Amino acid sequence: MKKNIVISLFSIFLTLFVAEGALRFQGRTPGYLWNNSSWRQVDSLYMLKGFVSDENGIFKVDTQVAAKMAAVFNDEVYQSKKIVHLLDGKKWDYEVPSIYKDHLQLLNYNLGQNPFGKRLKRALDVIHKTPFDSILIHYAQHPINADGFYSIPFDSYCEGKKKVLLLGDSFTWGHSAQSKTASFANTLLSKGYLVCNTGISGADVAQYKQVVKTYFDSINPDVVILNFYMGNDVAYFERKLSAGIPIHYNTNAGNLVAFRQGLQRTGMQKTYDSIIRDMLIPKTTWINRLTSETAMGTMIWQVLVRFNVIDHQFVIYPEQPETPYCNKEIASIREFCEASNVPFVLSVIPNIKDGKINGAKTVKRLFEGIKFVTPNVSIDHYKNVTDGHFNDLGHLFYANYLESLINKELAIE
Repeated sequence: MKKNIVISLFSIFLTLFVAEGALRFQGRTPGYLWNNSSWRQVDSLYMLKGFVSDENGIFKVDTQVAAKMAAVFNDEVYQSKKIVHLLDGKKWDYEVPSIYKDHLQLLNYNLGQNPFGKRLKRALDVIHKTPFDSILIHYAQHPINADGFYSIPFDSYCEGKKKVLLLGDSFTWGHSAQSKTASFANTLLSKGYLVCNTGISGADVAQYKQVVKTYFDSINPDVVILNFYMGNDVAYFERKLSAGIPIHYNTNAGNLVAFRQGLQRTGMQKTYDSIIRDMLIPKTTWINRLTSETAMGTMIWQVLVRFNVIDHQFVIYPEQPETPYCNKEIASIREFCEASNVPFVLSVIPNIKDGKINGAKTVKRLFEGIKFVTPNVSIDHYKNVTDGHFNDLGHLFYANYLESLINKELAIE
């Protein structure tokens, strides 16, 4: 009898041990209700330098940071990893230095390695330079423009060259290309278009709308292209832009999203505390403390919460509407362009979910009454399933795709 009890207890213990190991192998962390590899808890929270929210609430590169970087930055500094204390003893976001690194490496070592590099080499080698050659060279040496975007100057002009305004997020910024100089925006630039790139990592449709409103006249585009990413551009609530309130706070804990499910957080610390509250089992009771010690216990706690067996401290978010709010903002951008007789293109970049390509049809009521196009991309065009951004092949494919759209809209043969 005792032997059977021992065997049963051992079997239960072994089963629980194996289950715990399997859950941790899958990435579940004890006490964490969800995991994000780009986010972590810290003892002392502080901002990373690199981005700001301007007087219009537009999230963009801090031009003062860019100016200091342009003055002190070089390959040797970056590769020796001494960059962390270059500016006033504070660390800063990697996004901006990565741009300068890629441009410096292109100029110093890798001219000709991608379409932009090849076109830049021609511009540098030719004796009698055209205005477009000069724009390319200036951009290669000063990749962040005076308005705080990874772009040529917005007031650039070349007779006979068509001007393209790109709206977008990290895809348009150039994420996951081996070098940002191989991004689809830069490849499109190499094809002879004056590409004004307003893509910023983390940007959303609310920002795209404000960018058009703020910069349309100074850019004076021939065509506007909104590069809508299915992974995070679908928005069900209105985010009102306010001066100094960023889309996310760039911190040593990661990017803290300030607006979530209809609720706006103001202040870095409040945003951090809110994420902690949503992310961790609150250790307010003995059962909470006990279940937070194991991945299995954490999963059991989540089930108990779902059935209201135990209390929790989650934020109560508004009920999600049936129709995405971003439809209204996109329609507003389209109407703004139409009023100026400028073609507007909504190009939908699919995301990868469960190993499959997901386009606009996977979200109910998205783009109702709005014309959109989707490139025929494959998983081979993405860096990997986890990263979710275009690789070099994807950036090249998408640049060629956009060129065909531009030529169609502007009736260029």
